[in-house]
Amino acid sequence: MDTRVTASRCGLARSAVGRARAGAGLALVLFATTFGCGAGAPGGENKTDALRVLVATSLAPAVRAIAAPLARAGISLQLETGPSLVLVRKVTDLGQRADLLVLADLSLFEEPPLVAHLDGSPQLVALDRMVLAHRPGAPGLAEARAGRWPEVLLRPAVRFGIAAPDLAPCGYRTLLVWRLAERTMGQHALAARLEAACPAARRRASLGALVALVQSGELDYAFLYASTARAAGLGAIELGPEIDLSDPARADTYARVALPRGAGGAPVRGAPIRCAAAVLRGGARETARRLLQRLRSDRGRATLRGFGFVPPPQRAAGRTR
Repeated sequence: MDTRVTASRCGLARSAVGRARAGAGLALVLFATTFGCGAGAPGGENKTDALRVLVATSLAPAVRAIAAPLARAGISLQLETGPSLVLVRKVTDLGQRADLLVLADLSLFEEPPLVAHLDGSPQLVALDRMVLAHRPGAPGLAEARAGRWPEVLLRPAVRFGIAAPDLAPCGYRTLLVWRLAERTMGQHALAARLEAACPAARRRASLGALVALVQSGELDYAFLYASTARAAGLGAIELGPEIDLSDPARADTYARVALPRGAGGAPVRGAPIRCAAAVLRGGARETARRLLQRLRSDRGRATLRGFGFVPPPQRAAGRTR
Protein backbone atom coordinates (compact mmCIF):
# COMPACT_ATOMS: atom_id res chain seq x y z
CA MET A 1 0.00 0.00 0.00
CA ASP A 2 1.28 3.46 -0.90
CA THR A 3 0.73 5.18 2.42
CA ARG A 4 2.16 8.45 1.11
CA VAL A 5 -0.55 8.76 -1.53
CA THR A 6 -3.22 7.70 0.95
CA ALA A 7 -2.15 10.20 3.59
CA SER A 8 -1.80 13.11 1.17
CA ARG A 9 -5.34 12.50 -0.03
CA CYS A 10 -6.52 13.23 3.48
CA GLY A 11 -4.57 16.50 3.81
CA LEU A 12 -2.60 15.28 6.80
CA ALA A 13 -3.30 17.24 9.91
CA ARG A 14 -0.15 18.35 11.54
CA SER A 15 1.38 20.08 8.55
CA ALA A 16 -1.43 22.62 9.00
CA VAL A 17 0.60 24.12 11.86
CA GLY A 18 2.93 25.81 9.37
CA ARG A 19 1.99 29.20 7.95
CA ALA A 20 2.62 28.07 4.42
CA ARG A 21 -0.27 25.62 4.58
CA ALA A 22 -2.99 28.17 5.39
CA GLY A 23 -5.99 27.67 3.11
CA ALA A 24 -9.45 29.08 2.56
CA GLY A 25 -11.24 26.07 4.06
CA LEU A 26 -9.24 26.25 7.25
CA ALA A 27 -9.73 30.01 7.42
CA LEU A 28 -13.48 29.46 7.46
CA VAL A 29 -13.14 27.06 10.38
CA LEU A 30 -10.97 29.54 12.20
CA PHE A 31 -13.57 32.26 11.67
CA ALA A 32 -16.35 29.99 12.87
CA THR A 33 -14.58 29.16 16.13
CA THR A 34 -13.54 32.68 17.13
CA PHE A 35 -16.99 34.13 17.66
CA GLY A 36 -17.21 36.58 20.54
CA CYS A 37 -13.49 36.38 21.30
CA GLY A 38 -11.45 39.52 20.86
CA ALA A 39 -7.70 39.38 21.03
CA GLY A 40 -6.10 41.01 24.03
CA ALA A 41 -3.32 43.51 24.02
CA PRO A 42 0.06 41.89 23.31
CA GLY A 43 2.79 41.67 25.88
CA GLY A 44 2.79 42.14 29.63
CA GLU A 45 0.91 40.37 32.38
CA ASN A 46 -2.83 40.77 31.99
CA LYS A 47 -5.12 41.30 34.94
CA THR A 48 -5.40 38.18 37.07
CA ASP A 49 -9.19 38.49 37.34
CA ALA A 50 -9.60 37.32 33.73
CA LEU A 51 -8.41 34.10 32.08
CA ARG A 52 -8.74 33.04 28.45
CA VAL A 53 -8.28 29.33 27.83
CA LEU A 54 -8.08 27.65 24.41
CA VAL A 55 -9.08 24.03 24.94
CA ALA A 56 -9.48 21.08 22.58
CA THR A 57 -13.09 20.03 22.14
CA SER A 58 -12.59 16.61 23.71
CA LEU A 59 -11.19 18.13 26.90
CA ALA A 60 -13.58 21.06 27.24
CA PRO A 61 -16.20 19.52 29.59
CA ALA A 62 -13.56 18.32 32.06
CA VAL A 63 -11.58 21.57 31.95
CA ARG A 64 -14.77 23.59 32.47
CA ALA A 65 -15.61 21.54 35.57
CA ILE A 66 -12.10 21.81 37.00
CA ALA A 67 -12.02 25.57 36.35
CA ALA A 68 -15.38 26.19 38.04
CA PRO A 69 -13.90 27.03 41.50
CA LEU A 70 -11.82 29.80 39.91
CA ALA A 71 -14.95 31.30 38.40
CA ARG A 72 -16.70 31.16 41.76
CA ALA A 73 -13.68 32.97 43.24
CA GLY A 74 -14.36 35.93 40.96
CA ILE A 75 -12.04 35.14 38.04
CA SER A 76 -13.65 35.79 34.67
CA LEU A 77 -13.14 32.62 32.64
CA GLN A 78 -13.38 32.49 28.87
CA LEU A 79 -13.10 28.94 27.52
CA GLU A 80 -12.88 28.71 23.76
CA THR A 81 -13.06 25.24 22.23
CA GLY A 82 -12.12 23.80 18.87
CA PRO A 83 -9.92 21.25 17.10
CA SER A 84 -6.37 21.29 18.46
CA LEU A 85 -4.75 22.31 15.18
CA VAL A 86 -7.15 25.22 14.78
CA LEU A 87 -6.30 26.41 18.29
CA VAL A 88 -2.58 26.21 17.52
CA ARG A 89 -3.10 28.29 14.40
CA LYS A 90 -4.94 30.94 16.41
CA VAL A 91 -1.83 31.41 18.53
CA THR A 92 0.90 31.01 15.92
CA ASP A 93 -0.68 32.48 12.78
CA LEU A 94 -3.45 34.79 13.93
CA GLY A 95 -1.62 36.15 16.96
CA GLN A 96 -4.61 35.79 19.24
CA ARG A 97 -3.94 36.27 22.93
CA ALA A 98 -4.64 33.44 25.33
CA ASP A 99 -3.37 32.47 28.76
CA LEU A 100 -3.55 28.66 28.74
CA LEU A 101 -3.57 26.22 25.83
CA VAL A 102 -4.96 22.71 26.36
CA LEU A 103 -4.46 20.31 23.43
CA ALA A 104 -5.38 16.71 22.69
CA ASP A 105 -1.86 15.94 21.43
CA LEU A 106 1.23 16.66 23.51
CA SER A 107 3.49 16.50 20.45
CA LEU A 108 1.87 19.61 18.94
CA PHE A 109 3.59 21.66 21.64
CA GLU A 110 6.91 20.64 20.08
CA GLU A 111 6.16 22.32 16.74
CA PRO A 112 8.67 25.20 16.35
CA PRO A 113 6.07 27.91 15.58
CA LEU A 114 4.30 27.18 18.87
CA VAL A 115 7.37 26.69 21.08
CA ALA A 116 8.15 30.41 20.87
CA HIS A 117 4.79 31.21 22.49
CA LEU A 118 5.16 28.91 25.52
CA ASP A 119 5.99 30.10 29.02
CA GLY A 120 7.60 26.94 30.35
CA SER A 121 7.22 23.31 29.35
CA PRO A 122 3.87 21.70 28.53
CA GLN A 123 2.45 19.44 31.22
CA LEU A 124 0.85 16.07 30.59
CA VAL A 125 -2.68 16.09 32.01
CA ALA A 126 -4.53 13.05 30.65
CA LEU A 127 -4.40 9.88 28.58
CA ASP A 128 -7.18 8.55 26.36
CA ARG A 129 -7.88 5.82 23.82
CA MET A 130 -9.64 5.43 20.48
CA VAL A 131 -12.95 3.56 20.28
CA LEU A 132 -15.55 2.83 17.64
CA ALA A 133 -18.71 4.61 18.83
CA HIS A 134 -22.09 3.55 17.47
CA ARG A 135 -25.76 4.41 17.46
CA PRO A 136 -28.31 2.03 19.04
CA GLY A 137 -29.18 -0.77 16.64
CA ALA A 138 -26.34 -0.01 14.24
CA PRO A 139 -26.14 -2.57 11.42
CA GLY A 140 -23.70 -5.39 12.11
CA LEU A 141 -23.29 -4.35 15.74
CA ALA A 142 -22.92 -7.89 17.13
CA GLU A 143 -20.25 -8.70 14.55
CA ALA A 144 -18.42 -5.43 15.19
CA ARG A 145 -18.39 -6.14 18.92
CA ALA A 146 -16.92 -9.57 18.17
CA GLY A 147 -13.90 -7.92 16.54
CA ARG A 148 -15.10 -7.96 12.92
CA TRP A 149 -15.59 -4.20 12.77
CA PRO A 150 -13.49 -3.72 9.59
CA GLU A 151 -15.74 -6.13 7.72
CA VAL A 152 -18.84 -4.36 9.02
CA LEU A 153 -17.61 -0.86 8.16
CA LEU A 154 -16.72 -1.85 4.60
CA ARG A 155 -20.27 -2.94 3.79
CA PRO A 156 -21.88 -0.46 1.35
CA ALA A 157 -24.96 0.04 3.52
CA VAL A 158 -22.96 1.01 6.63
CA ARG A 159 -22.20 4.70 7.21
CA PHE A 160 -19.25 5.64 9.40
CA GLY A 161 -17.41 8.89 10.01
CA ILE A 162 -14.18 10.28 11.39
CA ALA A 163 -12.76 13.61 12.54
CA ALA A 164 -11.04 15.66 9.83
CA PRO A 165 -7.39 14.48 9.80
CA ASP A 166 -6.11 17.91 8.72
CA LEU A 167 -7.68 19.68 11.71
CA ALA A 168 -8.15 17.31 14.64
CA PRO A 169 -5.74 14.84 16.27
CA CYS A 170 -8.66 12.42 16.57
CA GLY A 171 -8.73 12.36 12.77
CA TYR A 172 -5.10 11.56 12.08
CA ARG A 173 -5.09 9.14 15.01
CA THR A 174 -7.94 7.28 13.34
CA LEU A 175 -5.80 6.84 10.22
CA LEU A 176 -3.00 5.49 12.41
CA VAL A 177 -5.40 3.09 14.14
CA TRP A 178 -6.41 1.73 10.74
CA ARG A 179 -2.77 1.10 9.85
CA LEU A 180 -2.18 -0.65 13.15
CA ALA A 181 -5.28 -2.77 12.57
CA GLU A 182 -3.98 -3.68 9.11
CA ARG A 183 -0.76 -4.96 10.62
CA THR A 184 -2.34 -6.64 13.64
CA MET A 185 -5.18 -8.33 11.75
CA GLY A 186 -3.12 -9.15 8.68
CA GLN A 187 -5.69 -7.59 6.34
CA HIS A 188 -4.03 -6.36 3.16
CA ALA A 189 -4.71 -2.70 2.26
CA LEU A 190 -7.26 -2.37 5.08
CA ALA A 191 -6.34 1.26 5.79
CA ALA A 192 -6.71 2.27 2.14
CA ARG A 193 -10.06 0.52 1.86
CA LEU A 194 -11.40 2.20 4.98
CA GLU A 195 -10.25 5.61 3.73
CA ALA A 196 -11.96 5.00 0.40
CA ALA A 197 -15.16 4.03 2.24
CA CYS A 198 -15.19 7.28 4.27
CA PRO A 199 -15.81 10.19 1.87
CA ALA A 200 -15.16 13.82 2.74
CA ALA A 201 -18.82 14.36 3.58
CA ARG A 202 -18.40 12.07 6.59
CA ARG A 203 -15.31 13.82 7.96
CA ARG A 204 -15.97 16.59 10.44
CA ALA A 205 -13.73 19.26 11.95
CA SER A 206 -15.78 19.23 15.14
CA LEU A 207 -16.07 16.17 17.33
CA GLY A 208 -19.38 17.63 18.49
CA ALA A 209 -20.69 17.55 14.91
CA LEU A 210 -19.49 13.97 14.50
CA VAL A 211 -21.23 12.95 17.72
CA ALA A 212 -24.43 14.66 16.59
CA LEU A 213 -24.44 12.68 13.35
CA VAL A 214 -24.27 9.42 15.30
CA GLN A 215 -26.91 10.52 17.79
CA SER A 216 -29.28 11.53 14.98
CA GLY A 217 -28.78 8.28 13.09
CA GLU A 218 -27.10 9.93 10.10
CA LEU A 219 -24.05 7.81 10.89
CA ASP A 220 -24.00 4.26 12.22
CA TYR A 221 -20.46 4.41 13.59
CA ALA A 222 -17.72 6.96 14.28
CA PHE A 223 -14.14 6.71 15.51
CA LEU A 224 -13.91 8.83 18.67
CA TYR A 225 -11.99 9.14 21.89
CA ALA A 226 -13.36 6.99 24.69
CA SER A 227 -13.90 10.14 26.76
CA THR A 228 -15.92 11.77 23.97
CA ALA A 229 -18.13 8.73 23.48
CA ARG A 230 -18.73 8.51 27.22
CA ALA A 231 -19.60 12.20 27.55
CA ALA A 232 -22.08 11.86 24.68
CA GLY A 233 -23.68 8.72 26.09
CA LEU A 234 -22.79 6.68 23.01
CA GLY A 235 -22.12 2.98 22.97
CA ALA A 236 -18.50 2.17 22.18
CA ILE A 237 -16.65 -0.86 20.87
CA GLU A 238 -13.22 -1.33 22.38
CA LEU A 239 -10.49 -1.76 19.77
CA GLY A 240 -7.91 -3.25 22.12
CA PRO A 241 -4.63 -1.83 23.40
CA GLU A 242 -2.75 -3.26 20.42
CA ILE A 243 -4.25 -0.56 18.20
CA ASP A 244 -6.22 1.97 20.31
CA LEU A 245 -3.18 4.13 21.22
CA SER A 246 -3.91 3.80 24.93
CA ASP A 247 -0.87 2.00 26.29
CA PRO A 248 2.41 3.90 26.90
CA ALA A 249 4.18 0.54 27.18
CA ARG A 250 3.33 -0.13 23.52
CA ALA A 251 4.79 3.14 22.24
CA ASP A 252 7.36 1.34 20.09
CA THR A 253 4.64 -0.79 18.51
CA TYR A 254 2.47 2.22 17.74
CA ALA A 255 5.45 4.02 16.20
CA ARG A 256 5.78 1.34 13.52
CA VAL A 257 3.02 3.03 11.55
CA ALA A 258 3.24 6.55 10.24
CA LEU A 259 1.59 9.13 8.02
CA PRO A 260 3.89 11.16 5.77
CA ARG A 261 3.43 14.90 5.57
CA GLY A 262 4.34 17.24 2.79
CA ALA A 263 7.31 19.53 2.21
CA GLY A 264 9.74 16.90 3.45
CA GLY A 265 8.49 17.07 7.04
CA ALA A 266 9.06 14.25 9.48
CA PRO A 267 6.31 11.60 9.37
CA VAL A 268 3.56 11.59 11.96
CA ARG A 269 4.08 8.35 13.84
CA GLY A 270 1.69 6.41 15.99
CA ALA A 271 2.02 7.23 19.70
CA PRO A 272 0.02 6.88 22.90
CA ILE A 273 -2.72 9.49 23.22
CA ARG A 274 -1.41 12.17 25.57
CA CYS A 275 -3.27 15.40 26.29
CA ALA A 276 -1.32 18.35 27.64
CA ALA A 277 -1.55 21.98 28.68
CA ALA A 278 0.88 24.89 28.69
CA VAL A 279 0.92 28.48 29.91
CA LEU A 280 1.38 31.01 27.11
CA ARG A 281 3.56 34.10 27.14
CA GLY A 282 2.14 37.57 27.44
CA GLY A 283 -0.99 36.61 29.33
CA ALA A 284 -2.23 36.14 32.87
CA ARG A 285 0.53 33.70 33.68
CA GLU A 286 -0.03 33.30 37.42
CA THR A 287 -3.75 32.70 37.03
CA ALA A 288 -3.08 30.29 34.18
CA ARG A 289 -0.65 28.38 36.38
CA ARG A 290 -3.33 28.11 39.05
CA LEU A 291 -5.65 26.39 36.58
CA LEU A 292 -2.84 24.17 35.31
CA GLN A 293 -2.11 23.12 38.89
CA ARG A 294 -5.79 22.31 39.37
CA LEU A 295 -5.75 20.12 36.25
CA ARG A 296 -2.87 18.13 37.71
CA SER A 297 -4.10 18.06 41.33
CA ASP A 298 -5.66 15.01 42.95
CA ARG A 299 -9.10 16.57 42.60
CA GLY A 300 -8.44 17.48 38.99
CA ARG A 301 -7.25 13.96 38.24
CA ALA A 302 -10.42 12.56 39.82
CA THR A 303 -12.53 14.89 37.67
CA LEU A 304 -10.69 13.86 34.52
CA ARG A 305 -11.25 10.21 35.44
CA GLY A 306 -14.94 10.94 35.87
CA PHE A 307 -15.06 12.28 32.32
CA GLY A 308 -13.52 9.10 30.92
CA PHE A 309 -9.85 10.11 30.76
CA VAL A 310 -6.98 8.25 32.39
CA PRO A 311 -4.84 10.58 34.52
CA PRO A 312 -1.13 10.02 33.88
CA PRO A 313 1.11 8.60 36.59
CA GLN A 314 2.27 11.39 38.88
CA ARG A 315 5.89 10.90 37.83
CA ALA A 316 4.88 11.50 34.18
CA ALA A 317 2.79 14.58 34.84
CA GLY A 318 5.54 16.95 33.72
CA ARG A 319 7.25 17.24 30.38
CA THR A 320 10.68 18.71 29.81
CA ARG A 321 11.92 19.48 26.33
